[in-house]
Amino acid sequence: MAEAPKISDEERRARQQAVEYAQVSVALEGLEQTEAAKAHAQRFVDGEIDLDQYLSASYDDIHGV
Repeated sequence: MAEAPKISDEERRARQQAVEYAQVSVALEGLEQTEAAKAHAQRFVDGEIDLDQYLSASYDDIHGV
C-alpha cells in the first residue's frame, strides 16, 4: 500500500471528528465496531491511509479474512 502524505493538524482534527461522528452513529443504531475496524479508522485519522483507501476497505480487508 502506498504511503499517504503527512496531513496537517487541521486535517487530522477534521478526520477525527468525522470518525467520532460515524462511531456515535453506529452506536446509536445499537451496533458495535470491532477493534480491527477501530484500528482501521485510526489509520485514516493518523494519515496512514487516504479517504479512498479508508472507504474502499472491505470487511475481509479490515479483519484479515
